[in-house]
Amino acid sequence: LYIDGPSYVPARHFQNNFVPRDRACYTCHTDYTMFGGVKSKMRGVRHIWVYYLGKVPKPEDIKLYQPYNNRECFHCVQCHPQYVKANFDAYEEEYASAATREKMAAAIARTETKWAEQGIAITHPKGGLAPFPDPDRNMWYAADRTVLTENFDTESMDGHRVAPLMGDYRDADVGVLRMRSMPNFWVHASCDHAVAARLLPAGPRRTIVRGYWLVDQDAREGDDYQLERLLPFWSLTNEQDWEICKWQQKGVDSIGYEPGPLSQRKEYNVDAFIRWYLQQMRTAGRSGSGSNPLSRVA
Repeated sequence: LYIDGPSYVPARHFQNNFVPRDRACYTCHTDYTMFGGVKSKMRGVRHIWVYYLGKVPKPEDIKLYQPYNNRECFHCVQCHPQYVKANFDAYEEEYASAATREKMAAAIARTETKWAEQGIAITHPKGGLAPFPDPDRNMWYAADRTVLTENFDTESMDGHRVAPLMGDYRDADVGVLRMRSMPNFWVHASCDHAVAARLLPAGPRRTIVRGYWLVDQDAREGDDYQLERLLPFWSLTNEQDWEICKWQQKGVDSIGYEPGPLSQRKEYNVDAFIRWYLQQMRTAGRSGSGSNPLSRVA
């Protein structure tokens, strides 16, 4: 987690002491803990034993329930191949390679003056996610505009526009306007379309997710846009997130799961959300001062 390079395996970080053992991330990767220290491997053996009801299988028949996703802490890079081509979210500037930082700087320089002439501005001029929410000030909503990567005018499969320009935009180069509200709603608005998602709890381990695609009010399906070009980028990204959530839940339910510290590098917004949520529960939604950071943040 603390090494710049998505090809590194977190379990290998731990085994080779690249990450201090009190900050090791292998415990949050679940799927039966056959990786890491001796105690972890013993828990994994026990899990397999339980699964097979005490019957010892042939060596060639022993397998993990789910292939071990050894880069889940870099899940954007691995699991969202379409999204990361268009956005810099996956690369925190402090940890990004020199080449990635140069690309981000070039994208900002390319658009900053041009956008100012249109009355818009970059409000998150760096990699990584914009910090959100802000539990210390009880800020449960946010909006920011970020640049897209080179050759991407919009969040589409090939970066090309999939619908007419929306509203008063005169140029496709406007980046992405992002709006979020706690606890369950967000919007990504490109030059030609916007995508919104809403999460609704439907019971333990069950969530209903509704996605909305918006285009200019005068755009007509078939003439100005085609669904087969409009939908795939965010349909795939959402489905990839659901798959990640499904296996994360299975891992948390595993007998081999051990909670570990949150990562300062990748999970600062998770920490902020947890603190905001606990604050809302303690104050019944009333505004109040923020609580101290959780002890699980490393």
